Amino acid sequence: MSIQNLRQIALSCLLVCACWSPPAECDPNALPIGGTGDALGILEQLLEAYRADRPETSLKLLEGSLGTGGGIRALTDDRLSIAIAGRDLNERERGLGLTTHPFARTPLILVAQPKVGREDLTTEALIALYLGRRTTWSDGSRCRPVMRPANDSDTLMLASLDPELASAIQFALGRTDLLVTLTSQENLDSIAYIQGAFGYAPLAQVVSEKRDLRILTFNGQAPNPEALADSPYPLWIEFSLVTPADPEPEVQQFLAFVFSAKGRTIIEANGSLPISTPRFPD
Repeated sequence: MSIQNLRQIALSCLLVCACWSPPAECDPNALPIGGTGDALGILEQLLEAYRADRPETSLKLLEGSLGTGGGIRALTDDRLSIAIAGRDLNERERGLGLTTHPFARTPLILVAQPKVGREDLTTEALIALYLGRRTTWSDGSRCRPVMRPANDSDTLMLASLDPELASAIQFALGRTDLLVTLTSQENLDSIAYIQGAFGYAPLAQVVSEKRDLRILTFNGQAPNPEALADSPYPLWIEFSLVTPADPEPEVQQFLAFVFSAKGRTIIEANGSLPISTPRFPD
């Protein structure tokens, strides 16, 4: 077993310990929310604003990332009241009788360690960097790609842009000299810490977690948070809240808040476009 595999197993164990308290310590009345780490920051702000008007709420956001799949599994095991998804549900998940509430769209962006200068990465440059044919930034300093797992929704989104890029990403994931980060938060922590590093993440995560990272242009285009609706930027992630078909009344109230004018303002302030739904009219 490789060091990388051992490391990921160890991180998985830590993640489970961080996310799930022993039954004796759990609040039996709590309504937990969890899922993709990409959207934890924006959910934290939404729940904080909701709690300001309803301090007695039983809704609780888990601190650790479960991933979309882990969140769906926890929801169907009655360990969550709301799962946060960063991708479409797969065929198996769609057959579980769940209800999906898309609430935000945000660009998937390229970000770099703060000391990296202003750069424009093209599709061709990404391919060269992932294949190891290019190893430096334009100023000659070392460039270090940071990766996410192959089945991560952000990786799949980036790979969907171009077949050659998809092959280069797959090659990079097999390189022993590149770091593959397990969670969304570890990803941005690593990019911020490693000199010359860059990677990919949703703009909503970078903004909502107040990360000090360099946002790079991609093929000459920059995701402008103030003009997302008119942006031609090619890569977008959609966040959804997933619930049982008949959720708790408190869950329904929170969903109504997320889709309210106040909720949309919070979503817009965190680098995202709110998605409206006829289920929860303002």
